[in-house]
Amino acid sequence: MGGGFIGNLIAGKKDKKNNEQTFIDQLQEERVYTNSELKERDKKINDLYNLYYKSEDRNRELTNENSSLKWQLEREKVLKEQLQTENDGLKDKIDHLEKRVDELEKERKL
Repeated sequence: MGGGFIGNLIAGKKDKKNNEQTFIDQLQEERVYTNSELKERDKKINDLYNLYYKSEDRNRELTNENSSLKWQLEREKVLKEQLQTENDGLKDKIDHLEKRVDELEKERKL
């Protein structure tokens, strides 16, 4: 009976040691898996930050372009108004000169 007990005790210690090793192996596998998951998560986070910064840069470019186009539009409106005013002034001069020519022609005929 003693030999069987010691055999069972030794076998139990071996089983305990095997169970501990199995548990350690499982923990190491979990750690490796968790690390790979964390690396993948970090990569996704970095990708999202990069996309965010790119979108911010693009937004800034578009805002600057929009401001520039608004400024150009305002400048062209002012230029158009100036040209319209100048054109109206020239039309008035032409009308005045045509009337004067008509008057001179009438005087000359007399």
